[in-house]
Amino acid sequence: MASIMLEKFEKYWGDYSTLLAIAVVLDPRYKMVLVRSAFLKLYVPIEVEARVKEIYDALVETYKFYDTNPTSSSAQSSHDLESSSVSIGDAQSNVDAYLNPPPPPLMAHNFETPFDILEYWKSQSVSFPVMSRIANDV
Repeated sequence: MASIMLEKFEKYWGDYSTLLAIAVVLDPRYKMVLVRSAFLKLYVPIEVEARVKEIYDALVETYKFYDTNPTSSSAQSSHDLESSSVSIGDAQSNVDAYLNPPPPPLMAHNFETPFDILEYWKSQSVSFPVMSRIANDV
């Protein structure tokens, strides 16, 4: 019975957890650190890096999709995505440019001053134009 419940949970929650994990990665205070930390609590250690890589790969694919579309809300078929001019290497290097350096230590955050993530991404739209569009939609 428990295995059936787990299978249904993974089926319905799997897509949402990827989207939520991407949203966390797009918060410059956390990036991949919080995702990895959460996965360490949810999965056995041997699965953690594979799950983190899934999130990274999903972010790279999302980057490729947004980079090939002039507007973020336009639909595109999987065939068009495969024939796009954005290479996986370019998308990875741009995602890596955002992910490195790591976020500042959590203790450095000033919790008395609210953090406006949309304002942050607006200010980063020149440095990370595609990532800022993703963050705006997510």
